[in-house]
Amino acid sequence: MYKNINKVLLVYPPNGNSGMIGRNVWMLEPLGLEYIAAAMPGKNVQIIDLRFGENFEKRIRAFKPDLIGFSGLTIHVNPILKLIKLAKELLPDLAIWVGGHHATVLPQDFDVPGVDIIIMGEGCSSVREIFQSPDNLRVIAGIAYMHNGKRIYNPKRIHPSLDELPLPRRVLTKQYRRRYHYVWNENRALVRTSMGCPFRCTFCSTYNLTQGRYLTRNIDMVVEEIKSVQEKNIFLVDDESMIDYPRMMNLASRLKQCGVKKRYYLMARADSVINHPDLFKAWKDIGLEGIDVGFETYNDEGLLALNKQETKAIIFKALEVAKRLGLKIEPMFMIDPRSTVEDFTSIKKIVIQEKLWRSAFGILTPLPGSQLWEDRKGEIVENNWDLWDCEHSVVPTSLPESEFYKHYQRLSSDLIPLIDKFKILPRYLLNKALNKLQRVTEIF
Repeated sequence: MYKNINKVLLVYPPNGNSGMIGRNVWMLEPLGLEYIAAAMPGKNVQIIDLRFGENFEKRIRAFKPDLIGFSGLTIHVNPILKLIKLAKELLPDLAIWVGGHHATVLPQDFDVPGVDIIIMGEGCSSVREIFQSPDNLRVIAGIAYMHNGKRIYNPKRIHPSLDELPLPRRVLTKQYRRRYHYVWNENRALVRTSMGCPFRCTFCSTYNLTQGRYLTRNIDMVVEEIKSVQEKNIFLVDDESMIDYPRMMNLASRLKQCGVKKRYYLMARADSVINHPDLFKAWKDIGLEGIDVGFETYNDEGLLALNKQETKAIIFKALEVAKRLGLKIEPMFMIDPRSTVEDFTSIKKIVIQEKLWRSAFGILTPLPGSQLWEDRKGEIVENNWDLWDCEHSVVPTSLPESEFYKHYQRLSSDLIPLIDKFKILPRYLLNKALNKLQRVTEIF
């Protein structure tokens, strides 16, 4: 069936309208699809990003793909299922593959009519092997395929070395690139230099994707990729960029030697900032501007419950180090549904005292694949995946629900500076209009 595939349409689904993600405050390039496209040499591949209101049906009719590949998060399950049904109505003989984070941790959600292959875990290797051995799918790790009307789940795939992966084909998202951003900064491109994390925070599921290993890419390959990126702003989407001190110091040195001029943003733990201020200084010297730091909560009890292996004192010391280096800290807080009025007040107090005006607030969610999912699975009261956007509580709240959301919404409305709200507003209005236009075109 897959021997004659030539035209491939890779699809990133719409977010819907719920939460900050749904309102498109974050709009990151579909790096996973760009990698998958690179694993299909010789194929006529297109990427469509439906977050921008493009007409899916029109693209299918014009392109007439042999294969459609979907990728998405938990909030994308329902949109993907809807798009699969539409695609099969338009082209009944079409092959459909589904991958991404949710397909990896809960593949059974995509075990529906019309889905030929579910890709679980790293996708580039699976895609290559499917095209190489289309008649011998039973030996390909990390996929679930149909055989005699039954779904066969093959063993998990061990994540390969990152150096075995191709460079992402960013040219396929050329028409969207000026609109990709991360909250406050325009045109952030994504670059991955490592994957995995040695820590085991209960809310995180990234360690499942690498079987608990911390994987890194060859420094020279990373440098060449960064040099090739057209955007000025680069977000290193490593799960934790600065854990490997010698490697990241080497990378900073190589970028400096090569005269690469970029503005960098990355995610780092507070203890990394404290333990290696010279590393952050070296990155500041080559363009590092901001660090996303997971504050998570405001007290040691909450950090202990999340197995963060940090304390409030460590987080505040990291703030001092970053300020001394002239680096922007963008804290990320997770609001536990069990929060009280006093908890909300304490978080506000910290943000105001420390002038953490670019804080991000999400609701602590037991995402599939995490330890928190296992621990609190029995408490879940919301089964609509559309609302698993970290802006809706999927377990009961201690406060009356209306009161909980009132306090939660006030965190952003009261603690985000007016100038930053105005930065977000045009994007929100534009994307709201595009989503409305998309719904209208679907009707006709």
